[in-house]
Amino acid sequence: MKICAIVLNYNLPADTISVVADLKKQVLPKNWKLEIIVVDNASTDNSIEKIRLAYPEIILLPQPQNLGVAGGYNAGLKYALKRNADFFITLNNDLIINQKDCLEILVTTLKNNKKSGAVVPMIYFAKGFEYHGLRYHQAELGKVIWYAGGIIDWNNILLSHRGVDKTNSRAYQKIEDTDFITGAFMVFKKEILKKVGLFDEKYYLYLEDADLSQRIKRAGYRLLFVPQAKISHKVSQTSGNKIGGELNDYYITRNRLLFGLKYAGLRTKIALLREALRLLSSGRSYQKEAVKDFFLLKFGRKNTL
Repeated sequence: MKICAIVLNYNLPADTISVVADLKKQVLPKNWKLEIIVVDNASTDNSIEKIRLAYPEIILLPQPQNLGVAGGYNAGLKYALKRNADFFITLNNDLIINQKDCLEILVTTLKNNKKSGAVVPMIYFAKGFEYHGLRYHQAELGKVIWYAGGIIDWNNILLSHRGVDKTNSRAYQKIEDTDFITGAFMVFKKEILKKVGLFDEKYYLYLEDADLSQRIKRAGYRLLFVPQAKISHKVSQTSGNKIGGELNDYYITRNRLLFGLKYAGLRTKIALLREALRLLSSGRSYQKEAVKDFFLLKFGRKNTL
């Protein structure tokens, strides 16, 4: 049985090398093979040389331009499909996977639940990367939850992480369905991608995971949160210092409209359109641009960001 893990890199070779090292330390059954694919999203530093030097045996796919999260993952998935993989993992490079049986737990859960289409582990903030680090005792750092399942507020098209900022992981100990799986770490069956397709590259960045999650659910499959598997996330490394600023303003505004008008109920769609008109007159500059681009059907990458 073959598993392909697809890691995205953009100007963070040290993080990529670190997560590849974690993947290679995973303990798997003898008849399982893990193949690691690194997609470099047109890095402008010496990422490719450093990654090749550290791990010449892995598959490295340099891209001629930055394809974003959706396009970058798709480049890896298309290659992995040609390699006849049975299961696929898409993951950010800013993760720490210390649990040696993490992949085995997730893939076994996916194999044993015929109605499941994708699974996700418990994800903690990596120590020192907590949003509110000063709020916690020293002993709690590294044990703060970032994601214990996803929640979608369909009335307002707001997506949130269950359990975020909490340290009591005992409240989230059972395998259960979740509204969406975070793109930071997703595990799929091959049949799912063949049925619902790859990531929608219109999103480029943000909500591409929620869109794919919805397509999986609407095809009749379950999305499972599996807390027995645990990883940590160095949050915001990949997006850089624009997180929460112009980049966030633009992509969240545009992609929320794209997602909501595709999947929400009629009343919510009308509310979203009203909100979009309000943002055109009183929103921040990149929110205004996002709304304009949405109505002009300009999707994918925003070249001015």
